Amino acid sequence: MDKNVRLPINIVTPRNTDYKSNLPGGNQKPLGEYTEAIRWGIEQQCVQLQESLNQSFELYPTTPCIAKVVMKEKAIAKTHKPTAIFKPETCPIVGTEKLNEVLIKVTPSGVNHLINTVKSASTQAVRSSLTKIEKIALYSTQEKNEIPHFNEMHEISQPLKIKLFSFSDQAYTEYYTAGFEQLLKKLHIYESASRVFYGKKRVIYKLSCNNKELIEQILMYPGVHKLSFFPRYACKPSNLVYAEKQLGNLAMPVKGTEYPIIGLIDSGVSKDNQYLTQWIYNRVEYVPSEYQNNEHGTFVAGVIEYGHVLNGIPEAGHVLNSCY
Repeated sequence: MDKNVRLPINIVTPRNTDYKSNLPGGNQKPLGEYTEAIRWGIEQQCVQLQESLNQSFELYPTTPCIAKVVMKEKAIAKTHKPTAIFKPETCPIVGTEKLNEVLIKVTPSGVNHLINTVKSASTQAVRSSLTKIEKIALYSTQEKNEIPHFNEMHEISQPLKIKLFSFSDQAYTEYYTAGFEQLLKKLHIYESASRVFYGKKRVIYKLSCNNKELIEQILMYPGVHKLSFFPRYACKPSNLVYAEKQLGNLAMPVKGTEYPIIGLIDSGVSKDNQYLTQWIYNRVEYVPSEYQNNEHGTFVAGVIEYGHVLNGIPEAGHVLNSCY
């Protein structure tokens, strides 16, 4: 192709009117019939949530707690979010967890307003939202703790990975960070902790602590999202040394023997590879040779034919490649 010939590319610049923000409020169409029993059931769940958080409110009176709202299966779309109930005056939605779960910020005054909002159900939007909720529940310490068999462990020899809640509102994130560090100082383990960076929006601490009672107190802090161990990785010795020793013994096709044919649709197999060329039954090329890069195709063909050698398996059958 002539390099001076310009391709017919048109740039379409968006207009200012093309940018529109999402309107709040969600879909006000109810998901099924609204009944007094539905309203009463959600009200009782809100009361139970309040009671379960009383201890946290006493320990951390100025720190918002996090609870979860489980949506019904048919109400997981964003348009079904119950924003008529969970709003700034009550317990606003601050994040998501699983596909059918949203997280809400809970304060003593907010949960009181939430109970009153559900109790009165004075608008169609509120009643519609109530029909979409499966359950409102505490974000429990059991959900926070992702260490397998934690209760059965006698000692903890690995550093702990403590992830705090991180929301789009940076003020909440910084608030939880400051409160968490104050807790570490109060428990006299601040020097054993350090903040590690997994990204700008993730707040994660590394803590060395073998005292399970202290760890349980940490789990009760409202800003703690997850407790786990840091992942461990290990490099196993490579089989390349073993494979290189087998180069002189690599099997070649035996004349008169039939082999299965494998179609390899890839970047092509190098014509200079002496270990693979004899196994190639046919080639079909659609890219001129000067533009080809055969690295990946050659690698895949090598795994197909000599994967048993690379993996340290002494004996294996051989195949005949049809390489593209």
